[in-house]
Amino acid sequence: MQASLGSTNCHLLRINSGKAESNSNIGYEGLWRAHIRGTLPGGGAGEPQGRPPVPPQGYGAGLSTNDMEGVAKFLEEFAVRVLLPHLEVRVRNLNHQVGLLAMAHACHAMQFGLAIFVS
Repeated sequence: MQASLGSTNCHLLRINSGKAESNSNIGYEGLWRAHIRGTLPGGGAGEPQGRPPVPPQGYGAGLSTNDMEGVAKFLEEFAVRVLLPHLEVRVRNLNHQVGLLAMAHACHAMQFGLAIFVS
């Protein structure tokens, strides 16, 4: 994958490297609970008929501290290297388009002798 996408565009995220024993859950249960929702009746929209049962050790029991640090590092790098630059380009393009539209309206108004101030 690195050969086709480049090493700066690939990231290996290792998860569930911890031991899923009852005493290994280090408090990650609450991180997942709020994001688990039910399914549509009958499993519509490609969803399963129901959610799999909660693991006996709870959600996140297989995550080690290194796994969580890796997830945090991945999200930070994704936001800084991919998401923010993409959003900056989109906002710059939108700003340019709005500026052109405002100038077009001002030129159109000047044809009819109307004064429009564009800041």
